[in-house]
Amino acid sequence: MASTISSPSSVSNVVFNRENPLLQNLHQPLGTKSWVVGMIITLLLPFLKCKWWSLLKLRNEVEVAVEVAEDVADVVEKVAEEAEKVAEEVADHSPEGGRLKEVATSVKNAAKEAIKDAQLAEAAIDKVEEVEKGLKSTIQSVGDEAIKDGLGA
Repeated sequence: MASTISSPSSVSNVVFNRENPLLQNLHQPLGTKSWVVGMIITLLLPFLKCKWWSLLKLRNEVEVAVEVAEDVADVVEKVAEEAEKVAEEVADHSPEGGRLKEVATSVKNAAKEAIKDAQLAEAAIDKVEEVEKGLKSTIQSVGDEAIKDGLGA
């Protein structure tokens, strides 16, 4: 059943017919809630872009710095453990009272201190990550409440 369109005016009648399901909702007025939400978004978007962008950039830089510090602490701890093992071997195989044994013992003690410091650094980094997660969840909950309050839900 092919229908032929005889004139351009019949094309517009077919396309812009009010019974067309695609166009039925265009004639309904928007609610006050939609207007308010649109105005709020329009007013806040420029501020959010400027303010939040710098905060997000800072947060990303801090995350990168924390990851690098974590990696450095891991490497320092591993190197110090290996240095302690080597120094202990050298000290065990050196003659008593010799200069080599004294140096190896000093290196071993320094390695133990480096291991402790690396473990303290890792613990501090873990605390920073915990605080970051808590802060992130707090910001998320405050943002969710602000959205609820702004939309009147």
